[in-house]
Amino acid sequence: VDVGRFIEKHITALDQLEVLLLVCALPDREWSPEAVYQVVRTTPALVLKRLDEFVREGLLGRVGEPPLYRYAPRTEELAAQVSAVGAFYKMSRHKVVELIYSIPREPLTEFSEAFRFKREK
Repeated sequence: VDVGRFIEKHITALDQLEVLLLVCALPDREWSPEAVYQVVRTTPALVLKRLDEFVREGLLGRVGEPPLYRYAPRTEELAAQVSAVGAFYKMSRHKVVELIYSIPREPLTEFSEAFRFKREK
């Protein structure tokens, strides 16, 4: 499984990866955006954006209103990729962070991502 290719395709910021890994860690749980926010602690709007991005990419499922999210990869290949990224992140967090921020992005997106701050817990 190519961790770099998955990150290049699906991950643009560390908070995004943390949202995905949190939800996939408990695949039987349905997560509200607020519950994810309580753990990841970016902003509620950004958490909701990240969750909806992963639904569009076939990594999460969404049900109900207000929405609840659950880990539901569209393919076994996606599930294997997420698992590999999660394992690599546990072993070598700093390398994953370097990888996320070393991938060339659209200049304006990269600039705006650089100014997103994570609240201290």
